Amino acid sequence: MLRFLARRLLATIPVIFGVATLVFSLIHLVPGDPAQSMLGESAAPGDVAELRAKLGLDRPLLVQYGDYLTRAVRGDLGRSFRYGTPVTQEIGARLARTSQLALAAMAVAILIAGASVLSTDVWVSMGQEAEKAERVKIFEGFGVDEALMTEALPDAGFF
Repeated sequence: MLRFLARRLLATIPVIFGVATLVFSLIHLVPGDPAQSMLGESAAPGDVAELRAKLGLDRPLLVQYGDYLTRAVRGDLGRSFRYGTPVTQEIGARLARTSQLALAAMAVAILIAGASVLSTDVWVSMGQEAEKAERVKIFEGFGVDEALMTEALPDAGFF
């Protein structure tokens, strides 16, 4: 069991790396300049260049990616462009409400699944009764009654 868990944990490493790469790529594929967006369209070119340097957007993409991965492994997810606060602080502030929502959604899903299973059992048992009735009719057509078939084929599961 411990080996299974260790393999599963090791298997998450490529997934996390892939997600981090995808997020980094998507951030850089979005059209427009983040520094220009943060300062507004009427910002002076010198101010935009200064903010780009402060954010590290003037460095090569591979250097930015390396810094991104290094900081992410350390738990530093950077600062929010919108609020200017650390991203980990923003996540922490919203974690309680997100957990409540996830638990409520899970409870609803369990209730729906339970109702679905119960209704399926009812339909299956009704279907089994209908099949049994059909089988009895078939054998009655040959002049064989249910009691005889039950004794002749006790383990067949027909009756």
